[in-house]
Amino acid sequence: MKAIGLLFVIGTFTSYLVDGHIRLTYPKARQYDFDFLTNLTTKSPCGMPENAMKTTFKTKLITGSNVVVTWHMALSDCGDFKIQLLFLNGSIAYELAPNSNANSNPAKNISIVQNYTISLPKDFSCQHCIIRLIHYGADRNFYPSPYSVWSCADVEIAKFSCHELNCYNDGIINHHCTNNLPLCFCTNNTATGERCQYQYECQNEADCNNNGRCLIINQNYNYPLKQCYCLPGFYGYKCSKVSSLTVAMPDDVSKHTYSELDSNSRIWYKIIRQSNEIEVIHQAKTMSWLGLGWRPRELKQSCQLFPAGAAQGLLISPINSQPNSQTDNKRVNHSMDCMDMVIGSARGNLFRLFDYYSRDRSSPREDSFYQGSDSLTAAVGIEINGITTLRWRRNLVANESSDHNITNSIMDIIYAYDAKLPQSLQFPSGSQSSPRQDNYYDLDELKYHGMTNRGRLSLNFFDDARLHTSACSGSWSTQCGSGECLNQLTWQIYGDGTIHFEMASKTNKWIALGISHDKKMNASDAIVGWYAYNKPTITDRYIINTIPIIDIQDNVYLINGSQINGITTLSFARNLTTTDRISDISLQGCHYFFYGVGGDFDPGTKIISKHPTIPHITSRKICINGSQCLQHKAPKFEKLTLKACSGQWRTGCFNGDCQSRVNWNVYNDGTIHFQMKSKTDKWVALGFSYQEKMPNTDAIVGWYYNSTPTLMDSFIDGYKTPKVDAINDAYLINSSNINGEVTFNFYRHIITGDSQGDTILFGCNHFFLAVGGDFNPDTGILSKHPLKPSITSEIICIFPSICSDDIPPDVGARKDSLVFDNCSGSWITGCDIGICQNQLNWKVYKDGRIEITMASRTDRWIAMGISDDRHMNNSDAIVASFLNDAPTIYDRYLTVNTSNHYAQMDSQYNQNVFLISSSIIDGRATFRFYRNVTTNDTETDISLEGCHYFFFGIGGVFRPGGEITKHWSTPFISSQKICITSSQCLDSPHVNAAHRPDYGNYKLITLIVAALVVLL
Repeated sequence: MKAIGLLFVIGTFTSYLVDGHIRLTYPKARQYDFDFLTNLTTKSPCGMPENAMKTTFKTKLITGSNVVVTWHMALSDCGDFKIQLLFLNGSIAYELAPNSNANSNPAKNISIVQNYTISLPKDFSCQHCIIRLIHYGADRNFYPSPYSVWSCADVEIAKFSCHELNCYNDGIINHHCTNNLPLCFCTNNTATGERCQYQYECQNEADCNNNGRCLIINQNYNYPLKQCYCLPGFYGYKCSKVSSLTVAMPDDVSKHTYSELDSNSRIWYKIIRQSNEIEVIHQAKTMSWLGLGWRPRELKQSCQLFPAGAAQGLLISPINSQPNSQTDNKRVNHSMDCMDMVIGSARGNLFRLFDYYSRDRSSPREDSFYQGSDSLTAAVGIEINGITTLRWRRNLVANESSDHNITNSIMDIIYAYDAKLPQSLQFPSGSQSSPRQDNYYDLDELKYHGMTNRGRLSLNFFDDARLHTSACSGSWSTQCGSGECLNQLTWQIYGDGTIHFEMASKTNKWIALGISHDKKMNASDAIVGWYAYNKPTITDRYIINTIPIIDIQDNVYLINGSQINGITTLSFARNLTTTDRISDISLQGCHYFFYGVGGDFDPGTKIISKHPTIPHITSRKICINGSQCLQHKAPKFEKLTLKACSGQWRTGCFNGDCQSRVNWNVYNDGTIHFQMKSKTDKWVALGFSYQEKMPNTDAIVGWYYNSTPTLMDSFIDGYKTPKVDAINDAYLINSSNINGEVTFNFYRHIITGDSQGDTILFGCNHFFLAVGGDFNPDTGILSKHPLKPSITSEIICIFPSICSDDIPPDVGARKDSLVFDNCSGSWITGCDIGICQNQLNWKVYKDGRIEITMASRTDRWIAMGISDDRHMNNSDAIVASFLNDAPTIYDRYLTVNTSNHYAQMDSQYNQNVFLISSSIIDGRATFRFYRNVTTNDTETDISLEGCHYFFFGIGGVFRPGGEITKHWSTPFISSQKICITSSQCLDSPHVNAAHRPDYGNYKLITLIVAALVVLL
C-alpha cells in the first residue's frame, strides 16, 4: 500500500471565556511545539512547518492499533475537540475522534479531556502523515468564526513489529515486547511511559546535584511531574549554578526603585553599573508562579519571525529573514508577543527561576527551547505566608535572540502571577484516572494566569527621572543617584474632582510644578512655592513667554509645608478642572509635567528669579481621568492665616468647607480670646505646646451634654488622657450647639499662675486641635480621639506688647464678693466672668464654735488667716492640703524670724482645729473644719470674737512633717474687717471631728518650719 502523509487533530468548538492553549505530548508534537498556533495567525494545516528545526521526528505507529493520544492544555475550556488523520499535504484522510468506535475509555465530558484513545484505520499505512489535534473556540466576539488552535505530530504508520518501533528519550524497545504491548525500556531514570515519551526533571536530590530538592508538582498529566527546587545559594537547571544572592528580600532596599504593579504585586529594581547588570525583586501575593517580561517599546511585528525555522508557519509576511526588521513598520501589538521574561516559583526557602521567552500568546518557554541559554547571573526565592518573593540578576546586554537588551529607554513591561481559578468553570480531567477534575490549576504549574492577575506598564529601568503612574496616582523623581533623588513629585486623584500634590527638593530656593500641552514653557500652568521664615507659601501662576505671572484667581490650596534637613516639602491641592478658564489648564486628559528649581524669591512681593537650570520634563504625557477615581475619598487639610494680634486656623478643609476651626485675638490686658468650632457631637480640644508632640501639652477641652456646655482646663502627661488642672485658667464666655456644630468662646491669660498645668503663651508655640472620642459628663474622663490631632503647619507667635491698642470686649463681671453678718458669711475670691477660684464660708454657733468651709481649685495647700491689722506677721492661720491623697489640716501662727520667713506651727497641745470632711472633685479641693471662736491658746490663737481681717492664701507645696513652701501669689485680704458675735447665734449641731494631726514623737516640742513667705 502506498505510504501517505497523515495528521492527527483535536479541537474545541466553543470557547466562552478564554482561548484554548494546547500542544500534543504523545505522539510528540512538531517542534517548535507552541500551544497557541491558531488558524488566524498561522498557516494550515499545522501552523508549524515539518522541518522547523531542520530535522523531523516521526513516531512509528502500528496499523490498526489503539493509540492513547495525550496533550497539554494551559487553561481549562468549555470547548470541543477533534482528532484527525491528515495526509502530508494537509488534506483529511480520516476523522478519528470524537467519533471513533475504538475509544476504549472516553472521558465523561469529552470537551475537557487531555487524552483520548483512538483506533488507527486497518490496512492503512503512510510513510509520513500527520496526527492533528484541533481545539475550536467560536464564541470570542472579536475573533471571526470558526476560531481554532491546532497542534500536529508527524507519524509513520505501517504493519510494524514491536521491535521496529521507536522510543523517546534514548529508550530501547524491550525484547519481550508484543504488538499489543510495545513497551520501551527507559535508559534514563527520569523518563517514563510506554515509549519513554514523558520525562521527569528529577527523581531524587542527586538529580538536583544535591543543591536542592526533587519535588512533586502535584499533577499527573503535565510532565515533568517532578522538578528541582534549589536551596539558597544555587539556581539554574538542576540547581547546577552557584548564586551570589542568598536572601530574597534584603533589609535595605533604599537603593532600589519601587513600583507597585497592582494591589497584590510589586517590584524593586536597580541597575548595577559596576557589573553591567540589573537586579529585580519581584513579589506577589501568590503561592504559585510569578513572572515579569520586557521588550523594547518600538519593537516591530517582524520580531515574531524568530525562531527562523518557525517563521514559514506564520500568516504574516516574512519581509526579511532578520527579526526586528525595521522594514516592517507595524509595531508589535499584543502584550505577550516577543517578550523576554523571567518566571519562577518558590516553596518555603526552595525555589526555581529561569529565563523565558514568549514569541506570541503561546505559553512562555525557557530559552533552551529556542536553542538559547539561561541569561540569569544569580537568583534566589522564598514563599512565606502566601507571599512569593523572587530576586534575580541578569546582564543588561543580550547575547541571543531570545533575550532583549535592557537599555536606557522606556520599555514595555508585563507581569503576571498564577490564578488558582481563572475565569473558567471547566476542569480538564487529565489522564483517564485523574483525581484532579476539580483542581486543575494547581500550585506552581505554569498555566494561564486568569483575567485579573496580569498587567502591562511602561518603564525605564535606567532612567534617573523615575516616573510611575497608575489610574489615580503617580510619582516622579529626578536627579537621582546613589539611591537618592534630589527632586520628588507625587500626586493622588480623588473622587471629589481634586488632585493632591506633594513636591520635595533638596533646596532652599523656590520649587515649581508646571503643566503643559506640548513640552513648551510658554502658555503653561505653574504652581510655585517656597519655605521661608518658618512659613510655607504656594502661588498659582501662568507662564507667558518666560515669566510666571500670579493668577488673579487663586485655585491652589496649601495643605502643608516644611523644611527639614535642607529638604523643602510643599503639599497642595487643586481641582482637576477649575473655574479659571484663562490661567489654569485642566488636568483632565494628557499633559506633560515640568519640575523646576529656583532661583531666589522675595517672600513679601512674591517675585521670583529665573531658574538656574533647565526644568525637568516628563518623558511622556501624564494621563488623568477623574471618573476612574470616584472610589477614592479625598483627605482634608488645614488653612492657617496669621496676623500680629489675631489668627485663624481651619482644619479638615477643602473648597471652603472645614471640619473644625479656631480663631483667636490677643488683647492689651494680657488675655487671649479663642473661638473653637467643630462639626461633632464629641469632645473637641485646643492644645498648646512648644514642640510638635502631644506629651507635656496644655489643653482646653469642651463638649456639650444635654444642652449644657463644659469647658475644662487640662494637661496632657505623656500620651495619656488629659487630667484636669488643679487651677482652672480657661473661662467660658458663651457657647452654642447648632446644626451639629459646637462653638466655644473662651479666654485665658497669656501667662497664668499655674506653672504646672498651663503653657505660657507668650512667645511661639504649636497649636493642636483634636476631636474626640466620647466623654463622661460626670467624671470628665475622655476616650481617645479616633483620628490623629491636627498640628499647625507653623509655630504661632504671640507678643502682647504689639497689641497695646486692642481692648478686650466686655465679657462679664470680674469682682470678688464678701457677704457676712454676726453669725455667718461668705467670701469669694479669684473670680473671672462668674467663675471663682476660691471660696470661704463660715457659720458661728451660740456655744462659741465656728464651722468653716474652705475651697479652691488647686493641688497646693490653701490657708485661712486672721489678722487685726492686714499684716501677716503675728497672724493666726489654718493651713490644709492633701498629702498622698490624705487630707491634713494644721493650726499655725505666723511670725517673722531672722530669715524673713514666716511661720511657726502651734504645738500639738495647742492644735485647736478639727477636720470634719474633705474632698477633691474636678480639681477643686474642699476642707470643712471647726474651732472655737475663742480658744484656750491665748498665745498663738486669735479670738474670732469681734472684728478682724481675713486672709486667703494658696501654696506652695505641703511636705511630710508639716513643712510648706512659699505661696506663689500674694494672698487675698478681705476688703473690710469681718465681725462675729457668737452670743447672737443659734445653737450648734453635734459634729464629730474626722481628722486631727498626729505628731508622733513631737509631743513635747514645738516644730519650727520655714513657711509662707509673704511680700508685704
